[in-house]
Amino acid sequence: MTHPVTKSSDAKSLHPRDIPRVISWNTTFKCNLRCAHCYMDSDSAVELEELSTEEGKMLIDQLAELSKPVLILSGGEPLMREDIYELAKYGTEKGLKMAMGTNGTLITDAVAKKLAESGVLSVAISMDSARPEVHDNFRGVKGAWERAIEGVKACQRNDIAVRFNTTVTQENFGEIEDILELADGLGLLDVQLFFLVPTGRGKEVEDITPEMYEQMIEDVLVKYADHPMTVKPTCAPQFMRIADNLGQDTSRWTRGCIAGMSYGR
Repeated sequence: MTHPVTKSSDAKSLHPRDIPRVISWNTTFKCNLRCAHCYMDSDSAVELEELSTEEGKMLIDQLAELSKPVLILSGGEPLMREDIYELAKYGTEKGLKMAMGTNGTLITDAVAKKLAESGVLSVAISMDSARPEVHDNFRGVKGAWERAIEGVKACQRNDIAVRFNTTVTQENFGEIEDILELADGLGLLDVQLFFLVPTGRGKEVEDITPEMYEQMIEDVLVKYADHPMTVKPTCAPQFMRIADNLGQDTSRWTRGCIAGMSYGR
């Protein structure tokens, strides 16, 4: 059973800065891949309770009552839900800005067309390596890299903004630059680099050291400071300090961690 997020009177009394601007909804535990770093331990056989279509619409109603945030449909793999287009369309009709986080392997031209028609404005596709064999090994399914790249192109052909999400680990730390060059070559305008979340299967993946993460942030800031493609580490509180130390203009980035303030999951 779902419960209202807040009463109408409470929502109206909230200060704008206290209302989340971005909400990520893990719509399902199911996934067609078996990624080594998955913090939800998702796979195709997972049978855990998730919101029904009507409950999902109730959730969207509650969010729309608060504000008109960006709603990221995530998972697991959100495209494993048969009603995902219906939910996306409903969110669009309620005035939410709909987005999706996906592994990209299920996005064909037909799927991208349906996403666009349902109002999905942007899609983030996970990319772990510029080398197909490394990405496929990490994702647990051969051919995942090629299908993800085809998913990128299908989104672009259907006028959906697309970016890469990359989780940085010991395995791919040395090729972050190659991943960024791949993104640039595909014409992407945004790449987000993520910390490893050490839960689920992610507990078995070796994380990078704090020193490595700091060096990566500095390298990215130096090379991409004036580049049209935005590259930003996520959940990296040291990001602003490093940018400021490098003398960069930090006004274009949100100050501080947005978790619990303008971002919710």
